[in-house]
Amino acid sequence: MCIRDRYKPWDKRRDELVGGTRDPDEEELGALEEYKIPTAEKRSVNLDMDELKNTKGLPGFWLKAMKNNIEIASHIKQHDEPILKFLTNIRVEKEVGDKRKVTFMFDPNEWFTNTELSKEITLDEDDASMCKENVGTEINWNEGKNVTVKTVKKKQKNKSIVQS
Repeated sequence: MCIRDRYKPWDKRRDELVGGTRDPDEEELGALEEYKIPTAEKRSVNLDMDELKNTKGLPGFWLKAMKNNIEIASHIKQHDEPILKFLTNIRVEKEVGDKRKVTFMFDPNEWFTNTELSKEITLDEDDASMCKENVGTEINWNEGKNVTVKTVKKKQKNKSIVQS
């Protein structure tokens, strides 16, 4: 049995809880109440249990999870956060050899029309922590919402009109 297969029941349970297709039972709520997530700043993320009880799923779960990973958190920019709140799931698939495919699933949002964005990564054979090549899905940005492009408005200098 592949080690990844061992996690499938937990992945399914997490997906149901995060997506709101299943409510947490009392044991899971109790575990959440005591759970504090350490962050890079050595502080804890406090969970509002009343808010969790009145909300479907766990909104912002993946953003919080990524921000609490020291290696990933450093790559998340402030302009990424509102977009990542719409991230509903992440799937990692091992392909042939050193290739991986990471798929990010999103709820409909104001930034782009894609519901899935994928990145195919080829790891360096000598150093698996290094990426040798990566190819990603083209993002279909909505008008004026591309956070990777900075819009600069140039003011035209006052031109004086010469009359003769």
